[in-house]
Amino acid sequence: MKIVSLSNVDSTIYKGLAIMMIMLHNYLHVFPLPKENEFSFNREYFDAFLTLLLSEPESIIRITFSYFGHYGVQIFVFLSAYGLAIKYLDKRVKYRLFVFERLWKIYPAFLLSLAAWFTLRAAWYSLNGTLGDADFKLEAVILKLTLFPNVFPNYALSPVGPWWFLPFIFQFYLVLPLLLRLYASMGNKFLIVVSISSFIASIAIENIGYTAIYYNIPPYMPIFCFGIYLAKISANELRVSPFVLLSVLNRNTINLRAFKVNLIFFTIFFNLCHFQ
Repeated sequence: MKIVSLSNVDSTIYKGLAIMMIMLHNYLHVFPLPKENEFSFNREYFDAFLTLLLSEPESIIRITFSYFGHYGVQIFVFLSAYGLAIKYLDKRVKYRLFVFERLWKIYPAFLLSLAAWFTLRAAWYSLNGTLGDADFKLEAVILKLTLFPNVFPNYALSPVGPWWFLPFIFQFYLVLPLLLRLYASMGNKFLIVVSISSFIASIAIENIGYTAIYYNIPPYMPIFCFGIYLAKISANELRVSPFVLLSVLNRNTINLRAFKVNLIFFTIFFNLCHFQ
């Protein structure tokens, strides 16, 4: 099989689809069920998902996006790693400039969202005549402005749940130049070591009770590495055994720990869409 490089148009389309998945996933939470297994795994949520599919087949789109839509995050960060690797892998990245440019892209939009949230929240309390008792969660907001709240379990999803992604993607921008530089000098072995070590470290950290690890980048490192790897070999041939895909898929979907490394999701995604 031959991997076909993604063009800028391809990448934009798939990022748009990923964003649509995330938007639908969050919007459809206005319905109480199904709940997703995103940062942790609950067997009851998966059973409820299957039950709803059988009892309400006419709602398959709503149910599917509500439960699986969060995988748009993995698609988006994979495409980001892939695109940035193609752009910068053979160049010397000026670290401060790189981080500043990415920060400039996300921070103004975040401030605008924050202003809209404050306005809507104040309007809601005013309409109910309780503005004096309004809770604007200032501690969580201030922490979110630092872009490092995800290390604190009680603040990662506060004041607005989906905003966890902003500090996360900023962490990604902080480490990507280092990943690219070390990969350029050490090759594929570096990506393998990073992927395996981050996998083991994430499990170990979770086992000691620090579940906030899933709001941060370590569990997602194999996805970053996979994007960098495909960017490098996009003009070469790669053979992937379907038996390997199925075996890893089985582990990822049945494993009760539901470890958040979704490398295989992208392997299948590109296997279906980009291998010829």
